[in-house]
Amino acid sequence: EHQPDLIIMDLILGHNYDGVVLGREIREGLAPETPMIAVTAAILSYNRNDVLAAGFDDFLSWPLSMQVLREIVGSYL
Repeated sequence: EHQPDLIIMDLILGHNYDGVVLGREIREGLAPETPMIAVTAAILSYNRNDVLAAGFDDFLSWPLSMQVLREIVGSYL
C-alpha cells in the first residue's frame, strides 16, 4: 500500500536478473509515478536510451560523490 518517494536501483542484480527488466516491471505495475534512478558501475554494458526507455528517469554511474547524489535526489523529491 505504501508507495516509495524515490527508487534508486543498481542495474547489476544477482542471479542473472537484469535491472533494466526489473525497472520496466516496477514502472508498469508497482510504481508508475515514482521517480526511478538507475545506477551502475558497468556503464559500458548499458545504453542510456534503453535504460530511460525502460522507465527510469535518470541514469548515473558509480562512483558517485555525496554532493552529486544529494543534488540528484533533491531534484526528484
